[in-house]
Amino acid sequence: TDLVLNGHVHAYERTHPVARGGLASPPESGITHITVGDGGNREHFARPWEPQQPAWSALREYAYGWGTLELNESHAAAERRPVEPTRRPHRRPR
Repeated sequence: TDLVLNGHVHAYERTHPVARGGLASPPESGITHITVGDGGNREHFARPWEPQQPAWSALREYAYGWGTLELNESHAAAERRPVEPTRRPHRRPR
């Protein structure tokens, strides 16, 4: 499975695996994207999200935080760590 890591938007968002402009089917055929730009900035958070959370969006938050990423030869494990109460969380189950 591939992974794309991005930053800068002053918020956090993680996708379900995507391919060809939508949800990947099967999920193993897609790529997960994580945008981590929530370390803090005088410009505050990027707003607004699209009014309706897209089906490909697994989690999006306006909250300062940081994360960890552990890699080995066959697996990756990521953990999101917000440092203040989450503002406006949006979760979409898959």
